[in-house]
Amino acid sequence: MCGRYWIEPEGEADLRILVEQALPQNALMKASGEIRPGDSAPVIARNRKLLRAAFPMIWNFPIGSGKYAINIRGETADKKPLFKESAKERRCAVPASWYYEWQEQEKGKKAKYRFFSEDGGLLYMAGLYSLAEGAARFAVLTRPAFFEAAAVHPRMPALLSKDTVDAWIFGELGLEPLVTGPAKALCFALDGPSFPAK
Repeated sequence: MCGRYWIEPEGEADLRILVEQALPQNALMKASGEIRPGDSAPVIARNRKLLRAAFPMIWNFPIGSGKYAINIRGETADKKPLFKESAKERRCAVPASWYYEWQEQEKGKKAKYRFFSEDGGLLYMAGLYSLAEGAARFAVLTRPAFFEAAAVHPRMPALLSKDTVDAWIFGELGLEPLVTGPAKALCFALDGPSFPAK
């Protein structure tokens, strides 16, 4: 799963361009720092002209009765009625400098880990979005964890390479390779001191 992530446009030209494209559409969008559920953040999707574009989207996908999802299981996203249409028509890619995951520790504590690309480049998390409640709202697709990520948590975001972002948002790349194929190798580091689990 993914409950927080970070964007750092400084020193990352691709991310800076995305932020510059999306920010004028919503001045309240977060342009840097930690992204939490409910925040508006830059997301890549196709526009009405069927071109790749950057948009500010809110990180919470409505699932009814006032509830929201921030993660969607990739294995079933194209089968469940709630997500089936978005899996076909409203795909997105969520750029991140890194994402966070928490691991249960002894005595009711959790350790916060930061996962990032081996080469220091951007991560692109596959996602779906919905047009609801007057805004575009997204969730991150997840898959079984692979490599080092599995040592911290059994789930991880479904990651795209920079070269497959367009294939994903335009529907040329299926869900199955994202959730059953080899995952991108990541590095991870303890981000801060352990804290009491809530």
